[in-house]
Parts: sequence; C-alpha cells; structure tokens
Amino acid sequence: MRNLISFAVACLVLLPATGVRAEVFPGGDDGGRGGEVGGDGPERGREKPTVRILHEAKNSNPPSQPDAAFTIEIRFSEPVTGFTLSDLDIGGASTIGLLQASEGDSVYTVDIEVDEDLEGNVTIEIPADAAENDDNEGNVAAQHTFAVDNKAPMLEQDGATVSRDTILLSYDETLSEDYEPGNFNYTVRAWSPDREPKQTPSVRDVRVRDKRVLVLLELGDSIEAGDSVELAYQGPSSDEALRDLKGNYAAEFDFMVVENRRQLSKPGPVQNLTAAAVDTATIKLDWDPPADDGDSDITGYQVTGREDGDANWQILPDGEESDTTTEYTHEDLEPGTTWQYQVSALNSAGQGPPRDATATTKRAGEVPGRPTDLTATADGAIAIDLEWTAPTETGTSAITGYKIEVSTNGGSTWTDLISNTTSTATEYTHSGLQAGDTRHYRVSAINKAGTSDPSDVDYATTGSSAPDPPTGLTATAQGQDQIDLSWTAPSDDGGSPITGYKIEMSDDGTTGWTDLEDNTGSADTTYADNTVTAGTTRHYRVSAINAVGIGNPSNVDDATTEGSVPGRPTGLTATAQDTSQIDLAWTAPTDDGGVTITGYKIEVSRDRTTGSWTDLVANTGDTTTTYPHTGLSRGSTRFYRVSAMNAVDFGS
Repeated sequence: MRNLISFAVACLVLLPATGVRAEVFPGGDDGGRGGEVGGDGPERGREKPTVRILHEAKNSNPPSQPDAAFTIEIRFSEPVTGFTLSDLDIGGASTIGLLQASEGDSVYTVDIEVDEDLEGNVTIEIPADAAENDDNEGNVAAQHTFAVDNKAPMLEQDGATVSRDTILLSYDETLSEDYEPGNFNYTVRAWSPDREPKQTPSVRDVRVRDKRVLVLLELGDSIEAGDSVELAYQGPSSDEALRDLKGNYAAEFDFMVVENRRQLSKPGPVQNLTAAAVDTATIKLDWDPPADDGDSDITGYQVTGREDGDANWQILPDGEESDTTTEYTHEDLEPGTTWQYQVSALNSAGQGPPRDATATTKRAGEVPGRPTDLTATADGAIAIDLEWTAPTETGTSAITGYKIEVSTNGGSTWTDLISNTTSTATEYTHSGLQAGDTRHYRVSAINKAGTSDPSDVDYATTGSSAPDPPTGLTATAQGQDQIDLSWTAPSDDGGSPITGYKIEMSDDGTTGWTDLEDNTGSADTTYADNTVTAGTTRHYRVSAINAVGIGNPSNVDDATTEGSVPGRPTGLTATAQDTSQIDLAWTAPTDDGGVTITGYKIEVSRDRTTGSWTDLVANTGDTTTTYPHTGLSRGSTRFYRVSAMNAVDFGS
C-alpha cells in the first residue's frame, strides 16, 4: 500500500523564544526519501538526497519590524557537496550573509532580508541536482513559502485633519489598540490666519481606534477656523510605540501640515438686543454675543440707527467698535424722540445679519414707572423681608431711592415705613415685629422729578418658632423620697405662649435621658419628683413647649435624696463542713435604710474579744447571704459577725 502513495509533508516546529520554524519534506514512494516532488525522477529516487527548508525570524531590538529578517536553514537528508548561494532562488527577500555549512555538510544556513514594505509571501526554491551525495546522486527539488508583513503602517494621503480640539490621523491599515503613544510623543503648533504664532496647543490624550489615531487637545487650545496647524510625531522605543497588528512600528514624522476643516463663516445675529431710554437725551443699547460666531472670534459690532420716519440708516458715532463690548450709548438726543437701531456682529469673514430694536427718549419732568413683582416673606417670628423689581421706565432721571409703606389693617390705611431708602437696592427687611403679626406693603420709586405710583400690594405674617431653653434649673432633695425642681421660663417664647414643659432625667447627666414628664401641661416653673427613694441621685433637664414644638433643653442639675445605714443582719449561723471549711449563712436586714443593700462586710475573731476582730471580707459586693470560709486548720474555732452595706455606709 505504501509503495502506491506519493506525498509531501509540512510541519511546524515551535522553538523556545525564537519564533516559528517551518519545514517542508518532499517525499517519494518510500515515505520520504524518494525522487523529486512532482518530477519524473528515476526509479532509484529513494537514493537521492531530500531537502527540508526552515525559517526563523531574527527579531530586532527594539522589535520595530518583526518580519524584517530571517535565518533560513536547509537540511539535506545526508551530507552533500557543491551547494552554493547561487543555487538558492529567493523571491521577496535577498541574502545578507554567507552560506554556512554544519553537521558534516548536511545542514546549511543563511540570513535573508525581506524586501522593504513587503506584505505577502517569501518563496525559497532549491532546484534538483543542486548538490550531490557521495554516490553522485543529485538532490530532490524543494520549495518553501511563508507569509510576511514587513510593511510599516503609513498615513493615508491627506490623512491628517483637525477640527476644534481633535487631530485625526488616518493610516492605511488597522493599528493595534493595545499600544497608545503618550501625550508627549505628539507636538502641535498653530498660527492664526494672519500667521501670528498661537500659544502651543497642549495634547491631553491620545487614542488608537481601528485605522485612526485621535490626538485630543486641551479644550482651551481648540483650533479656530482659518488657523494653520502642524503636527510632529516622535515614537517611543517602548511598548507605547504606535504599530500595526503585526507589530511594525509606524514611522516618525517631523512637523507636517494638518488640514484644518473648520470653515470660516459670518457670525449669526446678536442675541437679546434691548434699547431703553436713560433720560431725555440718552438711549442705551445692550445685547449678547451671537450663538454662532462663524468659527472665528468676534472682532466687534456695528451699530446703525435712524430717527423714526427717516428712510436712511447711518452708522452711529463710535458705532463700529473693534472690541467685543456688547453695549452702546446713544447721546445728545432730543426729548421724546423715537429711534430705530440695528446691531450686527463682525468676524474675520465679514458682518452677520442685524437685530432690530426701538426706543424713545424720556420726556421732560417724568417720574419713574411703578416697581413690579413685590413679594413679602416672613423671616422667622420678628421680621418680614421685602423684594421687588425696579421699574423699566425710570423717568427723566435715574432712580435714587424707594418709598416703602406699611398697613396694619389690610390696606385700609397706610403709613410710611421708610419715606426714602436713598438707595437703588430693591430689597428691605422690616424688623422688630412680634410673632403672628400680619403686615401689608407697597413700594414707590423716586427720582428727581418725584415719586411714582405705588406697586401692587403684598403681605406676610410673621411665624412662630420653638421657645428658647429655660434657665436657672435647680434640683433640691426633700428628705428620702422627693426632689424639687425649679427654673425660669425662656426669655423668648418663639412667638407662641408656653403651654408646658418636658422634664427629663438621667443617672449620669450625659446619657440615657428618659422622660419623667413628656409634657407638664402647665406653664408652672416648679415640679416635684416623687418617684425617688432614699439615697437616690438623679440629674434633670427641662425643655419648654409651645404650639410650634419643643425647644432645646435647659442646663443640667442634680440632687441626691437622704438615706440611712441598713439594719443588722439576723439569723447568722456558722457550720463546719469538714476539717478546713466553715459555711456562714444569715438573713438580710428588714430595714435597708431606704437605700438598696449592695453588699456585706464579714468579720472574724479567734476569741471574740474587743480588738480581735478582722475583716474576712471588706465588701462582698453583692446581696448573697452565704459565704464559705475555707483554708482553715483542723480543730480551728472561729467567731463571726456580718454587717450590711448600702450607699450611705455599713450598718451594725
């Protein structure tokens, strides 16, 4: 079966840290040592030397072009002679070194350099009979082809453009998004349309997307229409270098022209144009810059005007400004005359469309118009804040102040709260009121000609607030079962009468506050706490209550009720348990002195004589009425006595 099959085998061999080796095995009917591939070799083809061809990349450092050079290895199946460089037919590359023989002239190596910008195949061919073995048999022909990409990514023609804050670089192939140059690798310079150098734009970010590189400028360094722009790229020799998917580094470039795609156009119309009479001889115009500046800085404004009834427009004196001032004052006019105006914005491309406005100078002796939008707002319990809008018509002279009137009866009668504020401020605070006061107000404007009609009326009612804290709280113990409290009512009841007090108590005066009374329901400023027992210490604080709510608490004070020492324990027994222990037991006193018993003192004596008693336990620290006396010697006799203890002291 094997003698009927002719084949060629190709394999890949992975080499450590050096890339990929590729091999081609031309074979014959003997499984690999036959005649030429696809040829008409003799029947004894298995005696002919066969050839394997391998390639291995010669990585550069840095690896700016991974496929720039390779080492080619030609392996004959046996030693041969007569093989030279001229026997190699190489397509897509050229040799860059000598042919080296090794392993008894059966292995030959040579370095090749791939053609510049080749993105395709390198082919290596060895013709038949290029070399001979010892039997003068020529080799079988062999061919090896492998794909390479030795082409660096190139900018497309007209591949550098800019619009506002983004420079776009378009390349001829997909770039690796895993590698992005730093901001410092790109340098931008720009000139204004008159070739004046602009401040060097700063690069804030660089992004690689598919075939494009986006160089983002700081927002304040945006490129304007008409600007000339150049860009330079200095590639880093690191992992940040711009490259294609193969790894070929993009070429650096010196300053190159970047096409500015922002087009100059005339500006749009100005916004919010107003014209208003200042006095009998003056009209003032105000406006905002156009929303569309035509992608070029506004250089000034043109103001034209004509008196009502005149067919011809004229540029007004100083009405074509070379700065960006957005106002114009038209002076030396006659009283009561009407003027029509047009204002246009200017940029380097020309003049934008005009906006129109009309105004009439004031007539002699006119008082201002009425103030508008009067609002009265309560500011707590003792003040009301007033605000209003100045009249749009100021009369024949500027406003110098306002008259503010107040009414306590809903507007039936009025009195001057202030006859003239002597200020153009449009706000005022009426203070010194009481909680729950209602006041109505109206305002008139004043100029040299007189006082205007009053504004519309508005009113407000002062509010109430929670009361201030009570003061001077004192706590005084009355015997063993009562503590009396007294305090002074708050100086400010918040504009609402005090209706009661909240009384709180605490064991330590800082934490654990609980209500003794959540509301006394009375304005009385004394209270007796009858929930205490003898020897009790309590801390207190008091808060006032009105219709609004509960105020902040007073100062803290404390007191301790009287108490006495406890009575004598009774029924004391001493029982020997074994040779070393005596157990004691007793009954608690029936009288604890009005203060809870907290422990017992146990005394012991060998002979019960005066002066022989010593403390066995100075204070047991609990109310247990038993105690084991341990550690005694056999035959020991002991006498005992027990005293109870409370917060006052030890009893008998």
